[in-house]
Amino acid sequence: MWKVNEGKYRVRSPQSVVDEIASIESKYIDFIDDNTLHDVKRARAMYELLKQQGIDKFYKAYARSDTIVKHPDVIEKWREVGLKIVLVGLESFRDKDLQAYGKRNTIANNEAAIRILQANDVEICSYFVVNPNYTEDDFRALGDYVERWNLSHPIFTVLTPLPGTDLYYEVRDRLLTDNYEYYDFFHSVLPTRLPEKEFYRCFAELWQRACSFKNLIRKLGKGDLSFSLSQVLGFREFMRDLKALAM
Repeated sequence: MWKVNEGKYRVRSPQSVVDEIASIESKYIDFIDDNTLHDVKRARAMYELLKQQGIDKFYKAYARSDTIVKHPDVIEKWREVGLKIVLVGLESFRDKDLQAYGKRNTIANNEAAIRILQANDVEICSYFVVNPNYTEDDFRALGDYVERWNLSHPIFTVLTPLPGTDLYYEVRDRLLTDNYEYYDFFHSVLPTRLPEKEFYRCFAELWQRACSFKNLIRKLGKGDLSFSLSQVLGFREFMRDLKALAM
């Protein structure tokens, strides 16, 4: 996304962020910037302010796995003041895919970050990219990986060449549509290796397998109501729409 935003972003001071948090009545705070904990110095400063002011809330935030591994104390500190869930772009279960995506990260780093988050009882919302070249074996292997690491809050998105990115210019002669309504990370705008209906069937089954009712109930039992109850209520409708793609 740095190319889309021309390498620019704005940062608010830790004090202004904490002041806003204090002014919000809700118990649950969702940070929506792509890498909340990237600036470690700033993240530590916000932690200190939250602790000093005795603000009692729960937080959902983004972080890269390499940041987590290099600075596990940030996770420990934020867990102390209410961090409940971290969204991490794991992207794949294979190093060759990470290299192809230009992620500049490794599976070993991802798995070390998983261990750190799990050790601190922080829920992991793990993002994975599903490549249009996936075979049934690839879908199955990704599902196995999610189960093996007990990732109960996975998000699967189809590789999407967003306009303005390097990938877009590499593949634009193969794009199936120029209707940007389909650039939603759930439709493939590139040809799929599997027959299209089979691809979407496997995609829907991957979601259904990873987000089983048992997993959702387990999260509810842990008290993660702010992030899990809405998922339980909306999951049936989501799966209905997803399965419609395979019909």
